[in-house]
Amino acid sequence: MAHQQVKEPEEDTWSKLGSAAVDRGDFKAAKTYFQSAVDLAPRSALGRYHLALVMEALGDFGGAGEQLTEALRLQPAMIEAARHLGALVTRRSLPGTVKLNRFGVQAALKFDLVNRDQIAEAFIYSMARGDPLKPSLDLGRSQGWLVAARDLCLKRTSPLLADNLFRTALRDNIIRMPELECLLIALRRTLLLEVPESRFQDRTLSSFVITLAEQCWINEYVWATSDDEECALRERFSGIDFTSGDVSSGIKLGIAATYAPVSTWLGEGIDEVSVRRVKPNIVRDFALDRLREDKLERSHSANVPKIAAVANANANATSQAVRDQYESAPYPRWTSLGVLTNKAEWQGTLRQFFDRDRLKFLDEPFELLIAGCGTGLQALAAATVYGPNARVTAIDISRASLGYASRMAERLSIPNVQFLQADILDLENTAEFKERFDVIECVGVLHHMQDPFRGWTILKTCLSSSGIMLIGLYSRIARRYLAELKNAEDYPGPNCSNRELRNYRQSLVKRPDGKLRDEYFGIRDLYSTSAFRDLFLHVSERNHSLPEIATFMSSNGLNFRGFMNVQDFVKLKEVLPLVEWPGKLKQWAELEKRNPNLFGDMYRFWCDKSSTHAA
Repeated sequence: MAHQQVKEPEEDTWSKLGSAAVDRGDFKAAKTYFQSAVDLAPRSALGRYHLALVMEALGDFGGAGEQLTEALRLQPAMIEAARHLGALVTRRSLPGTVKLNRFGVQAALKFDLVNRDQIAEAFIYSMARGDPLKPSLDLGRSQGWLVAARDLCLKRTSPLLADNLFRTALRDNIIRMPELECLLIALRRTLLLEVPESRFQDRTLSSFVITLAEQCWINEYVWATSDDEECALRERFSGIDFTSGDVSSGIKLGIAATYAPVSTWLGEGIDEVSVRRVKPNIVRDFALDRLREDKLERSHSANVPKIAAVANANANATSQAVRDQYESAPYPRWTSLGVLTNKAEWQGTLRQFFDRDRLKFLDEPFELLIAGCGTGLQALAAATVYGPNARVTAIDISRASLGYASRMAERLSIPNVQFLQADILDLENTAEFKERFDVIECVGVLHHMQDPFRGWTILKTCLSSSGIMLIGLYSRIARRYLAELKNAEDYPGPNCSNRELRNYRQSLVKRPDGKLRDEYFGIRDLYSTSAFRDLFLHVSERNHSLPEIATFMSSNGLNFRGFMNVQDFVKLKEVLPLVEWPGKLKQWAELEKRNPNLFGDMYRFWCDKSSTHAA
C-alpha cells in the first residue's frame, strides 16, 4: 500500500512564507502572509504574535499592540508577547484609535518581568476614550473634579470603581495621566470628608478604598493634601483602635492608608497577631502585606555585607548627604522589572558597540559590576539580560535601597546577583576589585558625587584590560530648566519635608502651560515621591558637557564607543554625512547645541580602555 503524504495546513504555509519574507527584509510581504495565516487560524496566538512583530517593523504600532493583546488573550502565559507589548508601549505612543484587548492586557499585567507600568498606562489611556472612564473625565473637565468624584461614589458606586482591569492597573502601577490623578485626588478627598459611613457597606466601594490605598502606597503619597484634609485626619483618626475588629474602624484605616502608610496609623511596633483582628478582611490583608514587606525589607537590609567600613562615606560630606537621602527615600520603588530585551537580543545590541572578539567573555562566566545600584532595578535587569554567565556584583551607599533590591531579587528568583554596601570611593582601596570586571555599568550615580571624574577614575581601575563600561552623566544643556527652577523663589530646597515636596510638586503641576511644564509634565519621575526628590530636590548634583567628558576620556585613555540610543546616529549623519560610527564627542556636542533635548537629561554611552578611536 502506497504511503500517503500528509498535507501541511494552509496557515503553516502562509507562516513559512511570512518568515522567509522577514529573513529577506520584505516586511510588507511578510505582513500579507502572516495576515493570511491569522485569517485562516484566528485562534493562533503565535500567528498573531508574528503579525504584531511585522506590524511594528512597518510602523503600525496600534495594530501591533492590538495583535499582541489578542495573542495574550488566546495564550495568557505567552511572556514574549507581554514583553514585546511592554517594549512597544515604552518606546512608542499608541494612536487614539487603538483597541487593546482587555483580557490580553489583564494577562500581561500578571508578569513581573515586563514593563507593567507602561502597559497599564497605555490601557488607561485607551480606556479614557470610552466607558466607563471617559464620562468621569468629561465631567471633571466641564464641572470640576470634585463633582466628578462625587458622581463616582457619594450616592451610588460607579461602574468605573467596579471595573476589575481599571483596579488592577491602579494596584500595581504608576500611571502618568494628569487628569486621572486629578480625579483620584478628588475621589480620595470625597471618601474622607463627604461619603457617609453607611455607604461603605457597599463592598465595591470599600474594596475600591483599598485599591486607592495601594495606588497611594506605590506613588509614595506624592499627592498634595489640603489643610482641611490634614485636620480631618488628625481629629477623626487619632486614638482609634483599628485592631478592635470593628468594621467601621477598619474602613477608617483603609481611608487613612490613602494618605500615609498603614504603619503610621497602626504604630511601628504593631505585631501580626494584632493586625489579624482588623476587619473587614480586605483591609486586614492589605495591612498585613505592607507590614510583612516592611519587615522583610529591614531584614534584608540588615544582612547586606559592607565593603571595608564604608569609611569614605563617613568622611565625605557629599557621600553622607547622598546616603541620608536614599536611606529615607530609596529610589526607585518599583514593582515590575520591565526587561525590554532577552539575552540574544542584548548581545546583538552590544555588537553594535564592540566587535565579536571583545565580547568573547560573554560565552564564559564573567564578572559584572553595577556601581550605584539603588533599589536593584538596573542590577536585576542586567542579571536577566546578560544571562546566567554573568556574576553580578551590585554596590550602593544606602542600606535601605539595598534591602529593597535584595527583597526583589528573592521575590523574582534571580540568583546571580550579590549586593554590597559601598561608596564608589571605597573601591579605591579594595584590592579584590582591581581590574576584576569585564563589564561595569554606572548610570545615574557619578553626577551625585562631589567629584564625578574621580569616581569614574576609580571605576576604571576596576575594569579589566579588555572590559567594557556603560556610563551615565547628566547633561548640563538638557537640564537647563532645572537650573531655572532651583533659582526661583518658591524652590523648597533639597532637605524639605515630604509635605513641602508635595505642595511644591502641586505648584509645578498647576503652572500655566509653558516651557517648564512642557519639559517635565510627562516624565515618570514626577509621579512618585522618591523619584520627584531624586530629580528635582537632590542634595548633590553635578551636570556636564560633552567637551568636558571628551577631555576627561582623552586624558585617561578611555575610548568612546557610542551612545546607547543608536538611532540618534542617524541625526548626526544628517548633519555630517561623512561621519563614521560612533562619531566623536565634539561632533555630538555640536548636534546637541542644535537639539538640546537630544539625550533626554542624561548622556548614556559605552566606552573601553582601548585607544583605537579618539573621544
